[in-house]
Amino acid sequence: MKWNKKYNYKKNRSKLPSVTRILDFCVVPEKKEALKIWAEEVGFEESQRITKEAKARGSEMHKIIEQHLKQEQLRLDLEETLAVKMAKTIINFGVKGKLEEIWGVEVNTEYEKKYKGVIDVVGVYEGSEKIIDLKQTNKPKRVEFLDDYFSQICAYANSHNKEFGTKIASGVILMCSTGNQFQKFEVSGQKFVDLKDEFMKKVEQYYKNTN
Repeated sequence: MKWNKKYNYKKNRSKLPSVTRILDFCVVPEKKEALKIWAEEVGFEESQRITKEAKARGSEMHKIIEQHLKQEQLRLDLEETLAVKMAKTIINFGVKGKLEEIWGVEVNTEYEKKYKGVIDVVGVYEGSEKIIDLKQTNKPKRVEFLDDYFSQICAYANSHNKEFGTKIASGVILMCSTGNQFQKFEVSGQKFVDLKDEFMKKVEQYYKNTN
């Protein structure tokens, strides 16, 4: 694993909507209803607690992996929290020997004054240029329910390609559950093209409805 600072990544202070904001805005009614039913089943306060804990755990996990990628070693003084264990699992099973070249971590991109995003990692993964997305989950996921995550990757690739002249056409999700189970999912080929086109339609939908 080596750093290759091919591109000049800068902080993005744009007020454009983020990729996740656009995806959340365009959530299909069925998914909104499912989330509503779940919140009612567990109770509002419990649903808020679960969501808050997951967000905090994900932020901590991201920070640990980011530090590892920048320093190429894990700090030994970290308390063995759940987030630390999950970060180590992703590093050991999803990063070591697979992430060959790092161009940037927490990379800010923007697409034609339409949307912005922050890419977890971008570089060469298992032989090809990829967007690498890091995810935590309460329970292991099934690939058929990951289209929003894949759309996020495609949107980031689209903006990175436009801004920096790259030709990224695939991405990978490195995920760990709270049960410490590692999962890897890849999007490429026609699926990548279709989801990229679908996301751009959602961008149009977002602006049509918010304007």
